[in-house]
Amino acid sequence: MKIRDYLFFATSLLLFSMTTNAWAEIALPTGWYFEFNLGRSSVIGAKYVSGGSTSGSGLGWNLDAGYRFMPYLAAELGFTKYTDATGMLGGVKVASGSQYSYDIIAKGILPINSSGFEIFAKIGAARIHSTISQTGVVTVNSGTRTRTGLIVGIGADYAIYPALTTNVQWTRAKGNDATGKMDLLSIGLSYNFG
Repeated sequence: MKIRDYLFFATSLLLFSMTTNAWAEIALPTGWYFEFNLGRSSVIGAKYVSGGSTSGSGLGWNLDAGYRFMPYLAAELGFTKYTDATGMLGGVKVASGSQYSYDIIAKGILPINSSGFEIFAKIGAARIHSTISQTGVVTVNSGTRTRTGLIVGIGADYAIYPALTTNVQWTRAKGNDATGKMDLLSIGLSYNFG
């Protein structure tokens, strides 16, 4: 990650903490929740064409449905749409790719006293789908490629109200040469039904 990504993460966390009554005592939720995240995604390390390079960064988003078993543990099912990527060879665009993933995640949560702040870590499995299209005269590895790989993440939550939480997080789904690795640095909102 670049320094601007770290600054985005820190600034977002600071803004979230300033939008509510900081350090208000909020009960820790349990039960079902639904989450939407939006931010900067990138595709790293995909090989669409031999001897070429692939890059992609731009808007990405994520939807999660989860269940919080206790204040320290939750499980999530999610869908993430990543930015499109471009395959280049000799400075010429020869391919484009569209990526998304489904995942199942275990989420460990550490509440910070009764402040409403929490930090968390995620680990699980992601099914990555990458559809590659040829855009030039050079033959590329076109078609749909899938890969099941590890997904990891870290982040922080702040409870605005007992049922509404905001978050800042980073996740990475690890694919292979055909799909690449997918990053999403995002901010989001979560609604707790418990």
